[in-house]
Amino acid sequence: MKKHYRASGILQILMFSAFFLPLPALGQTSGEAEFSRLLEGAKKEGELVVYGSSGVFTEPLRAKFQRKYPFLRVTVNGLSGARIHSKVMMEARAKKLHADVIQALEFNMYSFRKTGILEKYNSPESRYLDIDG
Repeated sequence: MKKHYRASGILQILMFSAFFLPLPALGQTSGEAEFSRLLEGAKKEGELVVYGSSGVFTEPLRAKFQRKYPFLRVTVNGLSGARIHSKVMMEARAKKLHADVIQALEFNMYSFRKTGILEKYNSPESRYLDIDG
């Protein structure tokens, strides 16, 4: 099964909002359909791997996440910026990237995007963003 990789910053916030905000029962948008697909994959994997500083998952956020998704074990690999970049690049070259969520500085995220490491993620909550405002 192909793993799905996500970015930090606003994309990470959108992803986490998808986990904590309820989805409407009827009529899925494309983001909701993608979220459902990702959730099914997550159930099969049983673990959410986070690469980032130890502040990525504060204990209250981790606890709330675990209550909502008890079938997922959250593993946080606390690394600094340069170490995150090095680890992600090495794992990607070996085609064995373990991270589901990557929290890194903009330069690192830009580098990951340019090398094709990151996968696009459309949050079902993005419809609530006022992009023009």
